[in-house]
Amino acid sequence: MWTLGIGLAIGVQAYLPALVAGFYFDDHENITSVPAVQWSSVSMSAVRALLEDTLLPSRWFANLTFALNHLIGGLEPVGYHVVNVVIHLLMACAVAALAFRYTSLWSTPSDRRFSPGLAAAIASVLFLLHPLNTQAVTYVVQRMASLAALFVTLSLLMYITGRHT
Repeated sequence: MWTLGIGLAIGVQAYLPALVAGFYFDDHENITSVPAVQWSSVSMSAVRALLEDTLLPSRWFANLTFALNHLIGGLEPVGYHVVNVVIHLLMACAVAALAFRYTSLWSTPSDRRFSPGLAAAIASVLFLLHPLNTQAVTYVVQRMASLAALFVTLSLLMYITGRHT
């Protein structure tokens, strides 16, 4: 468990520079120029607008997170980036749990050459620091991809856990 904590600390350190980044590319089309995600209060009309008047209305959950970000911090990018880093850290925990659960299925306690905990730590750190994940954390609108990956990974984890318990 301490290895996961160290891995998460490394991930936070790696993505600290992203917190001062602004909005880029599709962030403007999906957040800064869309009144439906710029909540000043929570109301049924605001929720209805969120479900109907966004660039990608089928991605309502991600749009809801943008709206809640705006409700808390306006259009200040740092809050949006903090949420993206937190989602990325949650995804690393999900990867670690999935790797641990999966590798525990085919390793035995008497097998000293292999540790599911070590496999989980390596998998989560590789996920955290892999350069392909940089854009999913630094571009705010890529939260949509991060959330999709998180939910798929959690679904796989629940399936494996339910199937083998």
